[in-house]
Amino acid sequence: MKSYYKELKITILDEYFYHIIVGRNVLERLKDFLRTAYFNPKLAIVGKGVHDNFPNLTSELQRVFEDVMVIEDGEKSKELETALYIIEKLWERKASRWDAIACASGGSLCDTVGFAASIYMRGIPFVQIPTTLLAMIDSSLGGKTAVNYKGTKNIIGSFYHPSIVASDLRFIETLPERVYLSSLAEALKYGFTLSEDYLSFLVNNRKEIISRRDDEVMELVLRASKLKLDVVREDPRERKGIREVLNYGHTVGHALESGSKYELLHGEAVALGMIVETKYYDKINGTELDKIVSKVISDYEILKFVNLNSVCEIEEEAYTSYILRDKKRIGDRIRVPVLLGIGRWELRELPVTSFAKETYSILKSEICKN
Repeated sequence: MKSYYKELKITILDEYFYHIIVGRNVLERLKDFLRTAYFNPKLAIVGKGVHDNFPNLTSELQRVFEDVMVIEDGEKSKELETALYIIEKLWERKASRWDAIACASGGSLCDTVGFAASIYMRGIPFVQIPTTLLAMIDSSLGGKTAVNYKGTKNIIGSFYHPSIVASDLRFIETLPERVYLSSLAEALKYGFTLSEDYLSFLVNNRKEIISRRDDEVMELVLRASKLKLDVVREDPRERKGIREVLNYGHTVGHALESGSKYELLHGEAVALGMIVETKYYDKINGTELDKIVSKVISDYEILKFVNLNSVCEIEEEAYTSYILRDKKRIGDRIRVPVLLGIGRWELRELPVTSFAKETYSILKSEICKN
């Protein structure tokens, strides 16, 4: 099999640096990358859904790691019991602090594996093998690991960065069209908030990206990764407010995602959130950025499969309750990244009740009327 790839290395903290490899058949080279870092490839965890779609993946990883396990993935894997089970398997295999564990799956299972890696022997090398575009440009980067507890998401967790992120473009080929298109919302988010140049790249290469051409998708992933990790480097533990920019579109988006009873995919909810939030910021800033944001999202057909009824039937009381429970709320205010221009933003604390009221009004009057 032909193997080709590009690499990116970014230092986050003195003791953490990311080695990102993006390309086709990159898993063939994974053992070499691990050996260069002086890591012993001990255990690979593969999500069951990934295993079912890529039955050869297990045998590929067996050529790299001493052992490979297939376990359930999805939200049900984000439990403390799963993390402890993984730790038990590491202990049974006499894993040491230089033995690496890998996760080949989407974000939920790899959150759990990353958390287990962070607490076993106070931290062992962690390798991310993201299998969705969303994981490649978002959840595999930034070092957030967590499990749910007593029905509440991400209550037990840590900041722990992967040493290697190996993104194989073969996984992109099998993504359903809806899943692939919705994932592009996070790439657009980086363009809108962080880089006019990156947004221009996305706009100018839209057809190639939508058709999943390797060169353009590889560039999309590498540049998105650098943009996100540049933010993470400035605010690695999310204490300075800089990392808040990554929440653009997510305040409204999370409310819509929950209110639709998860009929909306995450990227679809974020896309709608970016449109609604930008319309709101335009009103308070006197800007007209919504024209750009809405057009680019429309051109990328991110909302192609959305049934607006699942959004427009959300009652105002329910919508407001989701906003009030948002983790960015501080008392009677909410911290949000406000778009000032393409590639420019600032963090503001806005009255949370008026934010909820005004954004809901925009949703009903300007989104649902269409």
